[in-house]
Amino acid sequence: MEPQLIAIFEGFAVRSGNWLRNPGNARLVEYTSRLERGKRDKLALVIEVLSAVPVPTIIYDRILAAFSGAYSRSDGTLTQALREGYDSANDLICDINRRADEAHQLMVGLQAAVVQDAELLLAQAGPVVAVLLHDGLLSFEPNDSPWMYPAGVNPANEQRDLAVGEAGQVEPHFSRVRLTPGDSLLLCNAAVTAALTDEQLGKVLASSHQGALAAVFGPLLYQVDAVGMMITIAQSPPKGSQETPAVQPLPQGAPAAEPVGSAPDDDSAPTMLPRKPAKIVGGSVLLLTALLIPLVLMVMIIAARLQYDRLRRQEFNQLRTSAQVQYETALAVDDPLAQRRAMNAALQRTEEGLLALPEDEELLSLRQRIINRLDTINNVSRLYRLTKLLEIDDPAMADSTSRVIVAGSELFLLNRGSNRVYHLQLNESGDQLQPVDENSLILQPGQQLSGIEISKIVDIVWMDADVFVRHSQLMALERSGSLVAYDSQTGIQGMSLMPVGDSDLWLGPQTIGKYEGNLYILDPLQSRILKYVPVDGAYTLPPTDYLDPMLGIDLTGVVDMAIDGNIYVLYVDGRVLKFLEGNQQPFTMNGLPSEMTSPLALCVTNDISPEQPGYVYVADTGSGRILQFDKAGNYIRQFMANPDDDTLYDLQAFYVDEPTGRLFMVADGAIWLTTLPPLAS
Repeated sequence: MEPQLIAIFEGFAVRSGNWLRNPGNARLVEYTSRLERGKRDKLALVIEVLSAVPVPTIIYDRILAAFSGAYSRSDGTLTQALREGYDSANDLICDINRRADEAHQLMVGLQAAVVQDAELLLAQAGPVVAVLLHDGLLSFEPNDSPWMYPAGVNPANEQRDLAVGEAGQVEPHFSRVRLTPGDSLLLCNAAVTAALTDEQLGKVLASSHQGALAAVFGPLLYQVDAVGMMITIAQSPPKGSQETPAVQPLPQGAPAAEPVGSAPDDDSAPTMLPRKPAKIVGGSVLLLTALLIPLVLMVMIIAARLQYDRLRRQEFNQLRTSAQVQYETALAVDDPLAQRRAMNAALQRTEEGLLALPEDEELLSLRQRIINRLDTINNVSRLYRLTKLLEIDDPAMADSTSRVIVAGSELFLLNRGSNRVYHLQLNESGDQLQPVDENSLILQPGQQLSGIEISKIVDIVWMDADVFVRHSQLMALERSGSLVAYDSQTGIQGMSLMPVGDSDLWLGPQTIGKYEGNLYILDPLQSRILKYVPVDGAYTLPPTDYLDPMLGIDLTGVVDMAIDGNIYVLYVDGRVLKFLEGNQQPFTMNGLPSEMTSPLALCVTNDISPEQPGYVYVADTGSGRILQFDKAGNYIRQFMANPDDDTLYDLQAFYVDEPTGRLFMVADGAIWLTTLPPLAS
């Protein structure tokens, strides 16, 4: 006869170096078994939520309620019940993500374990891992989880398992574990196994966790955001023995894990008590008793549900009140910098509330008031009307940076993903694009020019006619070392190819620019800006260094360059450096409300008059905005779309046409147009 086993559970989390016992995202719930009357299933749930912003506790409660509610209602097998729990949790997260902006998207790892007799059924999806110590041997489940690697991708097969909330359906990984006394099982997020060695994990699992888990495990995880559930298997004491297994008590004031949304299955029954001599009762009494039992159960379930709803309403009201108080407190702050911080904190609190109550009118109204106030503090100009001029059916259009140039009624577009260059025509009013036709695509890979096959287009630039260039034309730099010259008057038939001097010495040309007929090529791998002076309209002479090598300017990490007589370079970390005749000039970036998170491109406009100076524009896609600076680097304002419009987060290129007040953008595989809001006087 097999020994009777018991499982001892302890949930934990580590947040900002603090050890938490039995947190909301590592919970134990008990249900009456569907397979055997009177028996209790112990369902352990470990939830890992990945998000760009802090996740409110109520999100864990909602996931737990969705999973455990579907699990308890299922009439199928244990595996089917777990699958229904995952489906319910996945539907909840997908719904939250549909309503949330990019910053509040959730990706969830969910691990569920059910202990029955001497067997444990494990279900996993997303960035969660189980570690088992059995007979002194350590093993992992899944055995080679992609989530144990950076970015959740297994380099052996370049695959990644989907997390909960990433797709319309989720397929959990199932496994069964045979349990014996002395076994230890750790259910945790992937960050734990990534931070610890196998030896460290083995020592923790081999140690008794009763009263010592924090002391043994805590020092190893103080720098890790961890969540987990430790399960230790012990042998049940002999029948009739007064000895009971030691179970770790909850700390003072900690709430016990309770079932959420659970109810006994229809076929469940209470454990049978020893039979006593029974009185003979009439059939009517038995009938009345049989009718009363389900009514009593129904009343108990309704009462529990009402209590749950009352607690949820209290928590929702606290969310609203807290957000409103933070907003009113922020309004009372006089210092603009301090008010900005306070308003951002109020906005974050409001967003947390909207994750739980996405349709709440009070929170939505409060969110809009906070955004309006932050717009005033941060000098935000909203682009409320974005017009889609043209959708481009081109592979990799939405996944790569591009370059867009407008010259009068002509628009040129480089898609770096497919190495194609388009020539498109604007109408007379400049607010519509003619459809793409057979003449629109002017450059593409495989095209032959002067015996050279076009492969990779680095960048394009517009050359106005001057003493060095006879006709205004588009120049495209080809990676093999040639310039393609395209004159819209002669079209593809008149396109020519000219070599560029010393191109065999380039390491990684990234972008090009022009000024007064000179051609400039940025090569960050060499930390050089190469200056080519034209001779008879060609750039065949060897280049000179625009920057003095003795200055030691490191251009590694530069993503774009723009020229107006000065040369501006944009770094991936958001720095902008300015140079004149090779010498660095001040560019302060004074007044910038917040650091850039993913700068992509530069655009510099020419001075129209002393009263209409040009500006420097920077696309910061990570923050969904375009920043405007004066040419000394002082922050002027930023352009953002509607709060519910994520077009600027998908920005691949932009072009500012200040004389006409137009802003052209390439985003999400399309060309967009909007009007520049006028500057406040």
